[in-house]
Order: sequence, then C-alpha cells, then structure tokens
Amino acid sequence: MKTKFFQNGIGALLLLIILNQPSPIFSAVQNKEVAKMSFSDTIPGATFNVWTSAWNQNGRSYISQTHIRAFQLPISSVQNVLNQSPESIRLYFGLDNNVPHLVLVGMDNKGNPQGRFYNASVPCPPTCANMNFFPKEDGQGGERNVNTIPMSTFNAWNNNWLTFGQAFMQQTLLTHFKMPLVNLQNLKNQNVTAVRFYLGLDRSVTPNVAHLNMVGVKADGTDALEQIYNESMPCPPNCGQ
Repeated sequence: MKTKFFQNGIGALLLLIILNQPSPIFSAVQNKEVAKMSFSDTIPGATFNVWTSAWNQNGRSYISQTHIRAFQLPISSVQNVLNQSPESIRLYFGLDNNVPHLVLVGMDNKGNPQGRFYNASVPCPPTCANMNFFPKEDGQGGERNVNTIPMSTFNAWNNNWLTFGQAFMQQTLLTHFKMPLVNLQNLKNQNVTAVRFYLGLDRSVTPNVAHLNMVGVKADGTDALEQIYNESMPCPPNCGQ
C-alpha cells in the first residue's frame, strides 16, 4: 500500500490532516549548500558534550513542541568518518539553543568516540522543502542488501513516526543510534551528494521500536530510494558498547 509522508505542522489535528498530503523533502538548493561542507562541519568534543547533555535534559520538552522528522548531512562527512577506520558508527541527538542536531561519530573498539564529531545540523523541521511524493512501488527499494528495507516498510514506519513519534519520545527519549559500518560504506559508493536520516517507528512489535533509516540524496535534491538502509539499534534500549 502506498503511503505519503513528512509534512510540516505540529499538533494532533494537523498530523491527521497531513497523512493524506504529499511528503516534503529538503530542497535541491539546501542540498547543494550542505554538500559543500567538509571539515568545517565538525564540532569540538566540548560542544558535543554540551549538546548531548542539553538533549538528555530538555529533549522531551523540545519534542513536545516540535516533531522532528529527519536530518541531513553532506556525503563528505561520511567519507571523513570512514577514513578514520572506526569499529562502528553512532549518531547522537543534541540540542543547542532550541535547535536539534544529529552528530555522526566514529567509535573505537572500546565504544569510545574517535576522531572528529560531524554535525548533521540540517533538521526537518524547520528545513523541510516543497512537497514531493515519490511514486515508488514496493520492491524498488531495499531488496539487494541485507541491511536495507522495502519501500512499503519505509513508508509505514515514516507514517507511524509522523503520527505517534512525539508520544513515543515522551515515554522513551532516544539518545543515539548505532549503525553498521557496511551501511555507510555502501551508501558512499552510490552517486549521491548528501545523506538523509529519516526517523521511523515500527508498531508491529511490543514494545514499539524506533528506527533511523538512511538514504542517499541525488544532485537534484531528491532521495535515492533505490537503497533504503535500516538502522535498528536505538538507545535506549541498545545503550551498551
């Protein structure tokens, strides 16, 4: 079943209305601007600690007012992290002056950050572009790799997050996601200029499970939905090394 996702608007009434609306994406102009960022798109460890601490303390309050849908960062950040030869990848939520961040970090074999902290500071909202529906049939996305998911699952999880994500985060405040290295390696090999991370929610299981799904971004600003990489290791509950 086709579904449509990601609309601007806050509140239960708006959420119900926009389920039948087309889905917004980041604009091509914004995508080109983000793609230019490289090492300048990093933050010091002290800033990382401040942002993550602020998220832990104030994330629920922020989410109750603004429903985060997705984040974007340049493909150069992915390449730079892979150049560090990390054992694993984590993406941490942060908050700075009421602006959310998703920080990409390479981890060593002891579960400690290594190298630079890459700040994916283009959140949606507020940086959501014009509406655009992707008429992809199930089977065209995520069928060629064990870490990918089909389009129907991607759409279902997105709509679940759109409707129930705020309530989920009030009960279970996510702090970060773990990601297999192979996901970033495979995406880097695609002809994309940036990366988008879409939040999703699987309500077919109890308790519900949050997901961070990763797609490449083409030069025209649209999602490369032929490969949708699923990251299903959220913290909590997967907060160990």
